[in-house]
Amino acid sequence: METFFDTRPVGLSEGLMILVIGPALLFVLKVEKRLARRFVKAPSVWRRRTGARRDATP
Repeated sequence: METFFDTRPVGLSEGLMILVIGPALLFVLKVEKRLARRFVKAPSVWRRRTGARRDATP
């Protein structure tokens, strides 16, 4: 498979970039999700499933 896809080992600097950028991106996406839940109204389907009220505050 390595020959077919022409893969090579990841160097130290690239490996460190993966270890830093991966969790940082995950953190950014979690913050975005939390902000979206706070400021965007939930669709009515979500309200029916969870029993959330329209006037409920987070």
